[in-house]
Amino acid sequence: MNLLIKKKIANFVLRYFILILIFWTSIIGLSLSFNIQDQNAKTVDVVTKIARSNFNKDQAYRVWASSHGGVYVQPTEKTPPSPWLSHIKDRDVVTTDGKKLTLMNPAYMLREMMNDYSDLYGIKGRITGIAYLNPNNQANKEEAKIIRRFEKGEKEVSEIIGKDKDESFYLARPMIMRQACQKCHGHLGFKNGSVRGSVSISVPMLPYRDIEFKLVKGIVFTHILVWFIGAFALSLVSYRTKNNLIEKENYLQEIKISSLVFDDTIDAILITDKNGLIIRANDALSRLTGYTPEELIGNKTSIIKSDLHNKKFYENLWNAILTKGTWQGEIWNLKKTGELFVAFESISTVKDDNGGIIYMIAILHDITNQKRYEEKIENFNKELHSKVKERTQELETSITDLKQTQNKLIESEKLAGLGGLVAGVAHEINTPVGIGVTGITHFLELTKNIKEEYKSDNMSQESFEKYLNTSEELAKIISSNLTKTAQLVKSFKQISVDQTNEEKREFYFKEYLDEILLSISNITKKTNLHIEVICDKDLKIESFPGIFSQIISNFVINSINHAYNDDEKGNIIIDVSKVDNHVTMIYKDDGKGLSKENKSKIFNPFFTTNRKKGGTGLGLNIIYNIVVSNLKGHIVCNSIEGEGIEFIITFDV
Repeated sequence: MNLLIKKKIANFVLRYFILILIFWTSIIGLSLSFNIQDQNAKTVDVVTKIARSNFNKDQAYRVWASSHGGVYVQPTEKTPPSPWLSHIKDRDVVTTDGKKLTLMNPAYMLREMMNDYSDLYGIKGRITGIAYLNPNNQANKEEAKIIRRFEKGEKEVSEIIGKDKDESFYLARPMIMRQACQKCHGHLGFKNGSVRGSVSISVPMLPYRDIEFKLVKGIVFTHILVWFIGAFALSLVSYRTKNNLIEKENYLQEIKISSLVFDDTIDAILITDKNGLIIRANDALSRLTGYTPEELIGNKTSIIKSDLHNKKFYENLWNAILTKGTWQGEIWNLKKTGELFVAFESISTVKDDNGGIIYMIAILHDITNQKRYEEKIENFNKELHSKVKERTQELETSITDLKQTQNKLIESEKLAGLGGLVAGVAHEINTPVGIGVTGITHFLELTKNIKEEYKSDNMSQESFEKYLNTSEELAKIISSNLTKTAQLVKSFKQISVDQTNEEKREFYFKEYLDEILLSISNITKKTNLHIEVICDKDLKIESFPGIFSQIISNFVINSINHAYNDDEKGNIIIDVSKVDNHVTMIYKDDGKGLSKENKSKIFNPFFTTNRKKGGTGLGLNIIYNIVVSNLKGHIVCNSIEGEGIEFIITFDV
């Protein structure tokens, strides 16, 4: 799935996530608002019930007192005889034992209790009237309005008054004139049943608001927690929804691709049920077999079965399908016309959760033409193999002759004559061998290409015929040049070489080294190399002087040809020392040096790193053999690439 579709799905889910989150936030907000208002209403309801309960308590107290005509108490400074009851002749009485008492009517008693003890329960009450005995009971403007409302029939007035710390719940009810009240208030002219004032109480709201605030905090916290849980759940659902939609889109894309592959592929495809009945077939199968889809669907696969395979073949096929779930192999089938065709067939199964086969899918790749070409190529390869074997035997004979000649050169030839001989022979043999190797390489490349075309089903008859013609031409060229090589080797074996060895004699080593360098000065003077000889001039040994001429000449010429570029400056040191009868000769230059890979092959015959300058690869091999065989000594090569090379030769005299 491309990134654009994924981005569209993500944006689609994000939009709905935001809308649902807004809706969820609105629900939580409305719920929070409702619960806060509900808590406020509950607080007011609780306070209202408390106010009514206290009001009814006070009212019961007043009714009880009224029904008993008031209460006589001993007068005190705080409770003197009420001047507002002076019209009652038995307001003041004296008991038989001489104790003075004064009458307290219910209103007086209730007012004193509210004034003196309201702090015990935090609720204050007040009795008011438009007509009154006690001026303290005179109704203010607002209270007078309430009394007027009671006169019109209202039974109760309740409301919240004040703000913050002064907020309180106000409850007032009418004071109705009753017969029991006539004793004290009858002279005011009120009839029984009429409104003569109001009784009210005020409940402070602060304690209840504190409780309400704590409850509201809990409600707010709960709603925030629920909001976060809902938002998290919504995020999780959105994430899963996005992934599900992407998976669904991927599945739809895969179905679309599978449908295109099924319908448009060049290979024939058929799908059967578990019983082998064809339920789907693509156009490629119709083109291959000649049957229409309608003729194929509903029939068993035996409709295209040929008689070329035995019963055992089909038993193995079905056994593989039933046990492994797959089968692959070549199978010959029959077209509608009766013509045979061969296909590489892959059969796989689709199983249910219990492992039972639901469908079988077969893909048939027609390889009929490939089989024909394969047969032709096989016949050609047999013929070619025979020719190559014949030429290879000739080449092996030539190589054997070359190796024998090489061994003879290494053992018997000195460097001065050997260089020209090897160079000439190498030049003559190099051309036909090179042409032969090139021809064989070209032939292998052609064979590789035709094989790849065959495997990919892209090989045409024209390209196959071109391959046959080119291969025949290459075979003729290879044969001609191998024959020429054999002739050159045969001639080379007839060349005679000098087999004589130089006799031992005594000589001064330093003097002889200088003579060697002088003899090759025509070569060294054309370079920018400085050659230094470190050797005791009195050092005299008995050995083969010609051997050292070969060694030093070869070392110097190798350094010139391989260690330095043209006109490059450099230094060569030849250091000779003798301890007792042990002689050590060290040759080193500061040129290019050798890689680890080349260092291990330095003494191999015909190995060279600069064949362009005429290197034959025999020089160091000959030196090795001279040191080991003639001097009975040892030679070691030390080199670091880019830092030069060092040869250490040790021998006894």
